[in-house]
Amino acid sequence: MSRKLNVIEIVKCHVSTFVDVDGKRMPMDYAVFFGVPIILMVLSSMFGFNASDKYIDTIVTASSIFIGLLLNMLLLINNQKKSTPGVDSMNQDEDTVNKLSTRHALLQETFYNISYCIVISIVLVFISMSYFVIDFNIVRDIYIFNIDINYKRHVLSPISIFLITNLLLSILMVVKRVYSLLKD
Repeated sequence: MSRKLNVIEIVKCHVSTFVDVDGKRMPMDYAVFFGVPIILMVLSSMFGFNASDKYIDTIVTASSIFIGLLLNMLLLINNQKKSTPGVDSMNQDEDTVNKLSTRHALLQETFYNISYCIVISIVLVFISMSYFVIDFNIVRDIYIFNIDINYKRHVLSPISIFLITNLLLSILMVVKRVYSLLKD
């Protein structure tokens, strides 16, 4: 894959924010941000949830709006990063150094999270648009069972459920981080 299109770094940076103040990994964050969407994805596949065309239109519209808003927010975070004074431990007391260090870390993590939300929104638009293009069933004989797999119902819909849930949870995290940044 082209280095210009490779978003693995963004995903890694987003996941690296699943830590507490001391930098210790938070298993609950992994469970919430990936476990809950996976459970909903599996359940939607098991119960055969099939997204309607209106549902897909709404997803594409909402994701497109999120992309624009999140790009705007990315610029605001970047401006905040530039306007926040640097940490100079020689000329500042320890409390000020700690506050500035925490603020810089929070700004950087928020930048990672917003970038991840933009990527997820773009993938969600692509998956949703492919919903209109792909229309076929896969019939497989597995052992003695004849399994009919509807690609939209058993693949695309569950993936969209995973992405939507993950996106909404990530946006909530971004809102919480921005709130923490601006309340001081």
